[in-house]
Amino acid sequence: MISPDIYLERMLSIVQEAGGIALDLIQHSDPGLKKDHSIITLADKAISTLVRERLHDFLQDPQHILIDEEDGGSAEYLDQERLDRTSFIWALDPIDGTRLYANRMPLFGVSIGLIKDLKPWLGVVYFSRTMVFLPFLPAGAAMGLSTRMTNTRKSGPCIMGPGSWKNF
Repeated sequence: MISPDIYLERMLSIVQEAGGIALDLIQHSDPGLKKDHSIITLADKAISTLVRERLHDFLQDPQHILIDEEDGGSAEYLDQERLDRTSFIWALDPIDGTRLYANRMPLFGVSIGLIKDLKPWLGVVYFSRTMVFLPFLPAGAAMGLSTRMTNTRKSGPCIMGPGSWKNF
């Protein structure tokens, strides 16, 4: 069994890199419409690609799938039998707050979560404009990682904490 810290470290690395992409592209976000008429930007597409690359090793295992808000093929994962057979479901919203992002408003984040045995298990939302992390962790998990992240930040605010959203 892989420690939750391994997954959380990967998530934190991904959202930091994705947040950088979002900031780099915000002035030229080139918003467009998806088939469902919701907004999609260059950053959504770039971050989706990044996350698939960074999770490639996990996604090679049939016990891991990624449901990406921007992936039109994610509908195949709506089959309950498929979900029941999958231990880990990664959930991604590359730009959480796409409409705000497309209008260059700093109220957006990168959201990634991991569902284990059909129950929310780990997650991180990273607000790159303010360098704030909001984690969702199982009670008692990742205490060491949380402390390391808080103590090693070179600049800017950082919110990390063990437990669930109830702690915030």
